Amino acid sequence: MEQWNGDERRKNRDIWKVIAQILALGGWLFFIVALLVSYYAAPEQSYGYMRYKAIDTRDSWLIPMTGYLYLILWFSALSSYLSLTIDKFRKRRVTDNTRFNAVLLLVISIAWSAYIIFHILK
Repeated sequence: MEQWNGDERRKNRDIWKVIAQILALGGWLFFIVALLVSYYAAPEQSYGYMRYKAIDTRDSWLIPMTGYLYLILWFSALSSYLSLTIDKFRKRRVTDNTRFNAVLLLVISIAWSAYIIFHILK
């Protein structure tokens, strides 16, 4: 397919495209917050030195923090889904972005949420 070499007729940025970009950025920010929350909610590592010194470590997930993690992941997935939906209806040209990063964020967030449901909150 040939590249289009004509004049750009778009005068202003489309408000819906801006909203889609903000939602995608918000989804990634939620995902980074989810990584931080999972660090504190996950079980602690029991290293040999800690066992030698008889230091107690937590070997289970913190349920309240895991609940927050679950909600944050669903907000991340929702913002990614809304960004993809807006992009689908506002995309006009083949050369417009395909937003593979939003698809990746959606898949990872849903998979991580499913892991929490089936393995941690059972």
